[in-house]
Amino acid sequence: MNWQASEFWQFSLDCYQQKQHQFLQLQDNFNLNVNLLLFAKFADKQNRLLTVTQWQQIIVSIEQSNQIIQQHRKTRRLARNNNSSLYKKLLEQELQLEQNQQQQIINTVNNLQIMTEIKPNNAGPYCIAAGIDVTPPLVERFHQLNN
Repeated sequence: MNWQASEFWQFSLDCYQQKQHQFLQLQDNFNLNVNLLLFAKFADKQNRLLTVTQWQQIIVSIEQSNQIIQQHRKTRRLARNNNSSLYKKLLEQELQLEQNQQQQIINTVNNLQIMTEIKPNNAGPYCIAAGIDVTPPLVERFHQLNN
């Protein structure tokens, strides 16, 4: 299967719009990457299951862009109350950085052999690969994303 970044981006925009609060809670409270959570849901929708090792490869492939996005996000949040035009510009830049990161994810995934599975759940393997304990509160948050 050849994954398309534009398809993933559109899926992400739609999904994030519906569940923004849940994604941000997972990002802020559990230190999870929203793009990787979105990709987990995207892969689930495609009936594809990635292994922990494959998730680790994806995580490594976006380490640099992740650091850039996190630093940019801190800057944007500092500008939130001071200058609305600056904040808006920083938000637009952050969205472009997020889209670029999604392209990196797709580039990496297109070089992997990914299993087909009926009703896969990629959130668990992603968390394990990221070194995050899959606790009951975290599992509950994942269920909220899928409802």
